[in-house]
Amino acid sequence: MSTIPTQELVPVGPPVLPSGPPFNDLWNPLQEGPPPHLWSAQRLDPATGQLVMQLGTRQPSSTPQSGRLLWGLQRRKVRVRAAGLLHVSMQVQPGPVSRRFQGGSMSVEAFLILRKADGSDASVFFQPVAPNTPVTLSGRLPVACDEPWEILIGGAITFRGVQEAYGELIARIASLRVTFPEGYYPCGL
Repeated sequence: MSTIPTQELVPVGPPVLPSGPPFNDLWNPLQEGPPPHLWSAQRLDPATGQLVMQLGTRQPSSTPQSGRLLWGLQRRKVRVRAAGLLHVSMQVQPGPVSRRFQGGSMSVEAFLILRKADGSDASVFFQPVAPNTPVTLSGRLPVACDEPWEILIGGAITFRGVQEAYGELIARIASLRVTFPEGYYPCGL
């Protein structure tokens, strides 16, 4: 059960994390997928925020194939000495985006996931990307004093029911900002 803080609301919150890129050593690579029947290749440069990811079918098949690759960065167990509505904004600058498939469907997207460290209260945002067209994703997450939370950022390629497919995303996570824009409640006062 959450309680309403008794302290005064501080008008504007400071950045909670240093803006990125670069993404320091507190950020870890994130990879989910692909399933064994698909191949993938990926590369990430934390200094520049550039990511390259490819996903493909191993060979044409008469049986529909599905799968997904998430590739990017994660920061786990972030704690702040404040409570309030956390706001995260991320801008992605895609370069080349490739989509080739037969049958089924395919998506190439940027993602931003905010969640409590126990996996609850997740805010999940996926945005389709097009070549050379910047996209901005933003989300909010209520946090309590010293409550651990995590952030996951990057790209996703998804196949659904394809016979043959290849997808590629080359993009740069151009900026990431984490703040309390409406203000925050300091802890321990």
